[in-house]
Amino acid sequence: MNQTEYIFIAALNQYAYCPHRCWRMFCAGQFTDNQYTIEGTTLHDRVHTTSDVQRGETWQIRAIWLKSEQYKLIGKSDLIEAESGQVYPVEYKRGRKSERPLIVDAVVLSLINKRSLTLTDFTTEPLSGAVSLTKEGLHTFLRAYEQKKQSEFKHPVMGNKCTYQKSFEIQARLLSKYLMNEIDKYPPLVLK
Repeated sequence: MNQTEYIFIAALNQYAYCPHRCWRMFCAGQFTDNQYTIEGTTLHDRVHTTSDVQRGETWQIRAIWLKSEQYKLIGKSDLIEAESGQVYPVEYKRGRKSERPLIVDAVVLSLINKRSLTLTDFTTEPLSGAVSLTKEGLHTFLRAYEQKKQSEFKHPVMGNKCTYQKSFEIQARLLSKYLMNEIDKYPPLVLK
């Protein structure tokens, strides 16, 4: 089986953000770099130096390709960490990195780990080769995404409990205050 028969994990993330953009990037090859993608690529190139390290109780391996025969998924992980029997991926993003992805990445990883999405939830367009979620697969993803947005956590800046949905508004208001010079620094949402 060759690599082209696999779905790139990054494509799932892009699909959750915008199905049309996912198709343009991964199927039509119509992706144009900009300042942000170039900075992101530079960051990934720096961290994609293969290494295998033991740091105390935590084992780390960098720049490793992961492939699932069962789900036909493939992708390069920036960093895999294992501690106390738990293995988890760490992705580097532009700007400050939280230890765990907040919403879409967390939902995608959860659905895959719990086997809530399987190969039968994807279809391939015969002419273009575009891969998309079936109607049922999309419903599964959207249900999980909506549940995640309604879950509560303690907002680290505001200090009170709120839903992830409410945090979108809070972060937008904080960004607005920063852009209007009402606060000196924009506080990103980083959960520990």
